[in-house]
Amino acid sequence: MVSFTDALNYVAYKNPVSQFTIAGISQLAKASGLHTKPSHARSIASKVVSDVVPISKQLGSNYHLIRVAALSGAAAVCLAAYGRHSLKETAETKEYRHIYESANNMHFIHSVALLATPLTKRPLITGTLFISGMLLFSGTCYYKAIKKSKGENVENIPSHLAPYGGVCLILGWLSMLF
Repeated sequence: MVSFTDALNYVAYKNPVSQFTIAGISQLAKASGLHTKPSHARSIASKVVSDVVPISKQLGSNYHLIRVAALSGAAAVCLAAYGRHSLKETAETKEYRHIYESANNMHFIHSVALLATPLTKRPLITGTLFISGMLLFSGTCYYKAIKKSKGENVENIPSHLAPYGGVCLILGWLSMLF
């Protein structure tokens, strides 16, 4: 099995094109009076290759935020398909279908935004705010729209959680500033 380092070494200076380029530059440098040692170029390339670190190690514990974002994005796509094909559209449920689609749009947008959280100064705070906001805002809206499409009474469903979710989403965006 070829390791990542071996593959990168091949691409960097062991393939025929790289060898031809290194030899040509070396000959040009010798002809112009600049004397370089090919082994020095290879040691630099070798150092660069050995410094390559997998992204999971670079991000540390923030790598889990990317995995949550991936799951959230997949869930947003599945819920979009469910809403498109399973929700009944009648005159009285048209408003709730619109609520469902708004929830799905916010869910998908913030799943993508969650991918950027490891790049922020405080990724756990930003990620927590985005995840909480998606659960509270989109979750409440999804629940209410699905219940209404099934003909159930939605007056007793606690829809007061959606504004708190919206505030969490806004704070998540603002947390990226600091």
